Amino acid sequence: YDSVYNKENDRKLTQMQLQYAFEKQTDSIKAEQVKKDALAKKEIENQLRTRNLIFIGMGMVVVFLIITLIQRNKIAKEKRQKALEQERNRISKDLHDDLGSGLVGIMMMSEQIQDASNTAMVGNNIEKIKISSRQMVSQMGEIVWAMNSKNDSLENLLVYNKTYCHNYADDMGMNLKVELPESIPSFEMAGMMRRNIFLVVKESLNNIYKHAKASEVILKVNITNDLMTILLSDNGEGFEMNDVRRFGNGLKNMESRMKDIKGTYNIESAKGKGTKTILTFSLV
Repeated sequence: YDSVYNKENDRKLTQMQLQYAFEKQTDSIKAEQVKKDALAKKEIENQLRTRNLIFIGMGMVVVFLIITLIQRNKIAKEKRQKALEQERNRISKDLHDDLGSGLVGIMMMSEQIQDASNTAMVGNNIEKIKISSRQMVSQMGEIVWAMNSKNDSLENLLVYNKTYCHNYADDMGMNLKVELPESIPSFEMAGMMRRNIFLVVKESLNNIYKHAKASEVILKVNITNDLMTILLSDNGEGFEMNDVRRFGNGLKNMESRMKDIKGTYNIESAKGKGTKTILTFSLV
């Protein structure tokens, strides 16, 4: 009986030990699972937090880009309005200075013809009126050319200058040689820039005819690394660089025009060696 009783106790003890070991292992697994669940939950929370921060950052970037775009459009609009206002003022000034003075001159000469009894004086005034009228027509054409946005290109500027220089040289009895680049880049050029460059070229030709007594003029255009140079050279008598007062305010006006388009104006000359006029400006 004792032997059977001891065996029964041993069996129960073994069962209790196995049950304890099983429960301990189960508790360990549950604790590990709880720990894993907590880590997974924390990882999910971190991912959600990171995603929210990314969304917030992207939203701030979008808002910043929208504000920047609105600001740029506002600035661009203000610049366009300012440029348009400057263009209107320039056109008004051109009409007043060029055409206004021409019309006043024609009116005064017409009144002299009406009151004059001197036939020679009448004929002289009629000739002056014809010359002044042609000049006004030419000036009107220049203003219209500068105003027309269809002409806002580098190629148009060069063609217009070439045509004008040829006509001017033919009228004044000078030989003109033109050297243009084989390839002209596609570059948009606003009316103010085109007109300023043209007027400087025009005034330079006038100076050559009035002061240089030249028989030959060379118009050469170079384009290097988005930098354009227009060179006007003649075979005239030239002058000493210290003696530039004879040009009056002409040189200052040309320098001012080139400065307005962020370009440069230079003149080189020596007695008996002709004159070079150099215009340089950026195409960028």
